[in-house]
Amino acid sequence: MKSISVIKKNLKLLIRSKGSAMVVLLAPLLIVLVIGFGFNDPGQTVLNVGIYSPDQGDLALRYISNMNTTENNIILFENNESCINSIKEGVTVTCVIFPNNFVLDNEAQNEVFFFVDESRVNLVYRLISSLTTNLDLESTEVTQELAGRLLGIIAKTSANTETSLVSIINMKAKTKTSQDTATKS
Repeated sequence: MKSISVIKKNLKLLIRSKGSAMVVLLAPLLIVLVIGFGFNDPGQTVLNVGIYSPDQGDLALRYISNMNTTENNIILFENNESCINSIKEGVTVTCVIFPNNFVLDNEAQNEVFFFVDESRVNLVYRLISSLTTNLDLESTEVTQELAGRLLGIIAKTSANTETSLVSIINMKAKTKTSQDTATKS
C-alpha cells in the first residue's frame, strides 16, 4: 500500500516537471540510438567470398560469374589452403572450393566444398542461401542448354533417318526394276 502511494507521488512529480518527463522519454531512445550506431557494421552489406577453382573450366567460370552479385565480393585464390586461411584471418566469410575437372559427366564426382566462418553464423546462412539459389539457377540454365542440344541432335537424327529411308526405298525400287529386267532377259 505504501509503495503504491510512493509510485503515485513520483508519477505526479514527473508529470508536473516537463524537463524530467522529457528525460524519461528521450533517454532510452538516445541510448538505443547510440548502441545501434556502435554495433552497426557497414561491412555486413557486402560479403567477401573466397573461391578456389583448380582448373578454370567453362562450367566453373559460369558458376563463379553467377555468384558475383552485389551482395558478394568474389576473391579468387591460387590454392585451397590460402582460401581457407583467409577465413581464419577474417578476410572472407566463406571459401568455395570447386573440384578438379568440374564438368557435366555421368562419371564425374562434382562436389563443391564450402568452408565458413562459424562466428558469423547469421551472415553465413544468408550467404549459403544466396549461393545455393545462384547455383540452382546456373544448374537450371545448364540443364536447359543440354536439353536443347539433345533435342537438336534428335531432330538432326530424325531428318537423317528420313533421308536414309527415302534412299533405301529408292534403292529397293531400283533393285526391283533391275531384278525384273534381269528376269525378262
